Amino acid sequence: MHSPFHEFHLLKRTVHHPTDYLRHAHAPGAVLLPDDLFGYVVDTLAWVPSLNPGRRDGTPMFGLNRYGPTEIDPAGAPRLAALFRSWAGVFALAPDSSVLTGCFSPTDQSYEQLTFERQEVLAALGSIASLAEGVDSVQYVLHLGI
Repeated sequence: MHSPFHEFHLLKRTVHHPTDYLRHAHAPGAVLLPDDLFGYVVDTLAWVPSLNPGRRDGTPMFGLNRYGPTEIDPAGAPRLAALFRSWAGVFALAPDSSVLTGCFSPTDQSYEQLTFERQEVLAALGSIASLAEGVDSVQYVLHLGI
């Protein structure tokens, strides 16, 4: 898979407070999602109710912070799970290796060509959906952007 990566963790609030998010950067057991693929689905992720543990005011927001932390609690977890399951359904129809159009490069005057292996994409999307399905009053998903 491509890098840099977004990390997703399912954590217990009683043990891992969301404001301690830096402790989890590059921690074992994280589900990784390449930033290129994140960029491909990010518009739909803006529909997910979430919180930014880096902000002290605790103001709810929508979407995932591409460059920082995001907390997904029971208010946003069902939508996050549904979106990643839906994207997995789309990618399940793809050939074994897929080329997607990425960002425009002004230097090359062309769009990036992003190559993904279907099974790797399905594994990541399904794992993130499973994490979100584990969210309850005690557990939350911590997303760490690039």
